[in-house]
Amino acid sequence: MGRLSRRERTGLIKKKTIQKILSNVIVLRKKEKMTLKYTESGLWIEEIKTGYRIGLSEKGQDDVGEVTYVELPEFGERLEKGDNLLSVEGAKAVTELVVPMTGSVEKIHKALEDHTDLMNSTDREENWIVELFNVTEIDEEELSKDPWFD
Repeated sequence: MGRLSRRERTGLIKKKTIQKILSNVIVLRKKEKMTLKYTESGLWIEEIKTGYRIGLSEKGQDDVGEVTYVELPEFGERLEKGDNLLSVEGAKAVTELVVPMTGSVEKIHKALEDHTDLMNSTDREENWIVELFNVTEIDEEELSKDPWFD
């Protein structure tokens, strides 16, 4: 096979450049979709590949105080919008936080049962509660980009 002509090399370089630009645009659009939203009751919600991950926001931590006890839902449980997601006992209050969407519990952060102090972390990798999948009802108007949503 012979060498490529100048015109063929230029065309190949342009094609690779265009492909690289398009792949970057696709990555940026995927990142834009992964937005973090907040509920008035103090939960954060993040869209993930399989559904949604939910955790306790800084506002929720502030409302409850230092968390000392949590009661988590069961794996596979179908939660309807407005159902109790978890019961939380803290220094300031005992409260039940409701789920802002309808879906099935796919993952539970079981470590929270023995290490409730994780709920007081600002790191979402530590203070997430559940992951829901097969989400059928979510009201975007009830969510905010503002973590101190009231």
